[in-house]
Amino acid sequence: MLPTLPAVKEQLAAIMSSLPEKATWDDVLYEIYVRQSVEQGLADVAAGRTIPMAEARNYLKQRMSQRAGSLE
Repeated sequence: MLPTLPAVKEQLAAIMSSLPEKATWDDVLYEIYVRQSVEQGLADVAAGRTIPMAEARNYLKQRMSQRAGSLE
């Protein structure tokens, strides 16, 4: 579920108050990106859009084998 506008403003205020005085725009954008990514991940879990860990490991092993083969 997407946060409502007041919730977004509250979250932004919390992010801003947690940053150091010399924070850059990159720091701000990174914090927003991380928060959005975590929220999206939690929404995916709640909606059942996940795969078992064994399946993810097998997929990564296959991809790594394919890449190693293509480098030869």
